[in-house]
Amino acid sequence: MYQEWLDGDRDLSLIPKEEDPFWEPVEDALIGTANIFLQSLGYVLDFDDALTITDLKGNDQGVLNVHIAPCSENGRPLGEEHYVDEPKELVGLPYHFKVCCNKQSQRVVGELVILGSG
Repeated sequence: MYQEWLDGDRDLSLIPKEEDPFWEPVEDALIGTANIFLQSLGYVLDFDDALTITDLKGNDQGVLNVHIAPCSENGRPLGEEHYVDEPKELVGLPYHFKVCCNKQSQRVVGELVILGSG
């Protein structure tokens, strides 16, 4: 197949990926992690910060700009009148928020995976 391509006898772009021995599917790869502290959400406040993405060796791999905003069930932003003095006031109530990530820099491109602990 490679020799046919070199000779110009075959257009490799027409071969189905399943039959192409040189094609490999794209796999997810962990580039690093960025920690988001959600304490402000306990007071129904927005969180907006540039977070450093650090790889497993502790080296900086990029910056991820994150904006987290409390919102209504239909996604509309909440106003300042929803602010609470004590996060305990929110216990047992439904709570919705939007997570927006943008302006990724350096070589960071991918998907945000949110991991939490209880």
